[in-house]
Amino acid sequence: METANITSFPQEILDLLFESLDYQDRLSLAQSNHYIGESFASFCKRELKDLELTECKTENDYLSRVLPICGSAVMSITAEDGSYPMLQILERYCTNVKSVVLKARSLWPFYFIPNMKSLTSVQLWMRRDEDDFLYPALQELPHLTNLHLLDFSEKNVHKVQRLVNLERLSLERGRKECPVDIMQICHFLKKLDYLFIECDEIFCGTYSQGSTCSALEEFELIVKKVTDLPFFPNLRKVFVLSDKSFNWIKWITKYTEKLESLYISNITDNIGLLDMLESCKVLHYLAIFIESTKLSNEYLTYLVDVARRKVGSLSLEVKTKEEVDNLKKRLADIPNSAICKVYKHSV
Repeated sequence: METANITSFPQEILDLLFESLDYQDRLSLAQSNHYIGESFASFCKRELKDLELTECKTENDYLSRVLPICGSAVMSITAEDGSYPMLQILERYCTNVKSVVLKARSLWPFYFIPNMKSLTSVQLWMRRDEDDFLYPALQELPHLTNLHLLDFSEKNVHKVQRLVNLERLSLERGRKECPVDIMQICHFLKKLDYLFIECDEIFCGTYSQGSTCSALEEFELIVKKVTDLPFFPNLRKVFVLSDKSFNWIKWITKYTEKLESLYISNITDNIGLLDMLESCKVLHYLAIFIESTKLSNEYLTYLVDVARRKVGSLSLEVKTKEEVDNLKKRLADIPNSAICKVYKHSV
């Protein structure tokens, strides 16, 4: 019987072999033969396409040896634990990185990020002493279209207007420093089609007159207080988790011609909600966070019927597991309730 030679193995088999070996054995095997070395380079390009950095010295030593071979294949870098080794190697060899996810526990990301000119997406966990470095660093990225900041500073939101090519912006977990003027974002970012903001308070400021924010199609908001919002003529998807003081039904009614997806909470005008849903033309997803104990079976019957006719489905969220069980029992006696899904609120 003829003995199989490892150099005759297809790439798929060699990939399985490399996966089964530790880092040192992989390198030793790759250095044993030119064909195996080329196969290992192909394996690394697939394995390291999405690169996750850790504090493991053995792994980092391994990466310092393979990135010069396949660094150009790295498309994303994640270092959520705050470990950022091999900066010079990353900058030199990972020349096609499109996305980074980093915790800014030191100032190094703001020296590192501007050198990664291929970046289109940046996600950063912020500290309180880094805002002065953040926006100048981001301005150095000519292709940046997606920005996600966690623990962001409301006082510095106006600086985001310098990033005029942004198409997606997420501002998560504001520091409760001051209200956010949403027009300091929307008036300047003409290409923005997705906006998520989580903070204490939002208002429309200086630029609200005559600003339409025409590119925005998706708007998600988690906020305690809203005084006013601009008009987004092409809005198609809305997610709102907010207080009861703002007239959300009146605001959302402006978009019923194009609205495709809606999540809404803390409704005070229950009849207005039914009327608004009746006027929707293309809505295909509807979720409502409700206080089920305050809604009669008669109202639930109307709500289910409108959802069946206008959407085809209905997701209902409540605060507790007990409410989930009770609402399911009530819905069992309501016609067409099979379209309903009931969940415990998780945000």
